[in-house]
Amino acid sequence: MLKKNWREMTEKKVFANPKQIKFLKSRAKRKTFHAGRGSAKTHTLAYCVYLAYEYMARAKFVLAGLTYVQLDLVVLPVIKEALTYCGVHEYNPKTNPYGHYVVGTRPPDNWLKPYKPVGRLGYQYCMSFINGFTLQFVSQDRAETNRGLSFDGILNDESATTSIDFISKVLRKALRGNIYKHFSNHYLFQCHYDFSSAAWTQAGMHIYRTEELWMAEQKQRENFTQSELLANPPRYLFLEATCLDNPLAGVEYMERERAESDPLEFEVEVMNRRLTRLPNGFYFAFSTSKHCYWEKQRYVHDDKTGLTYHYPNDYREDKPL
Repeated sequence: MLKKNWREMTEKKVFANPKQIKFLKSRAKRKTFHAGRGSAKTHTLAYCVYLAYEYMARAKFVLAGLTYVQLDLVVLPVIKEALTYCGVHEYNPKTNPYGHYVVGTRPPDNWLKPYKPVGRLGYQYCMSFINGFTLQFVSQDRAETNRGLSFDGILNDESATTSIDFISKVLRKALRGNIYKHFSNHYLFQCHYDFSSAAWTQAGMHIYRTEELWMAEQKQRENFTQSELLANPPRYLFLEATCLDNPLAGVEYMERERAESDPLEFEVEVMNRRLTRLPNGFYFAFSTSKHCYWEKQRYVHDDKTGLTYHYPNDYREDKPL
């Protein structure tokens, strides 16, 4: 009888649709998954977290979104679910002392720590794994608190709602991990992956910049030999999908949304159709990054409990409604 190694003994099969597989297998460092509702793009992001945990011990990635509330209520549950599929579970000293990660709290002292340590108050914004891989949550509504950071990878949820200023000045500038780390030759090192539905506003059209770069690169690689293709990984990938690419949603989901949704909303949100700005539109120069107020919440830290509370900023508390 052949002796199996640990990885073979613990191997698990996880379902992924063809578009997810293409995204996850690509060696590109800059990827955009442009997909409509029901296409499993957030689960794809979650599987990227698993891959980073598997191959990037002691690395620090950033999970970026519009608000902390969005990341906590929408994205984090999907990440936990996908990690469970992969056999990775949340640690609890009483109910699951053999877990692999903690969220919002300091990890056990005997766990490995990331090369770039997390501050004393920073663990409430982190997902920390037993091998030192750390996922730090960063939101656009508190961009000023995230300047000067340094990360080994970026995962950006619903990037069309994230301003190009935040992406360019805060996120991309922080992608500068040490090239001499043990994982620096892995394609996940200094990766920048974003996941988004079609943009509703002109300010969100920056997500299609990856498509331009990907198409230009594809033309260059058309004349590469097979050995050259293997030796030179692609730098970009722009991948589109709808619910029809995901058999777990499929035609039934599409038909229900077609019947119950506004036609334009259905085309953009579900079928991933792109909107273009009309040059003679009434507000043709409107820009959400310039003309909208993004600080929808304010955060107040309570020293007694050690918790940070969020409060809405969209009304005056000192005046009656």
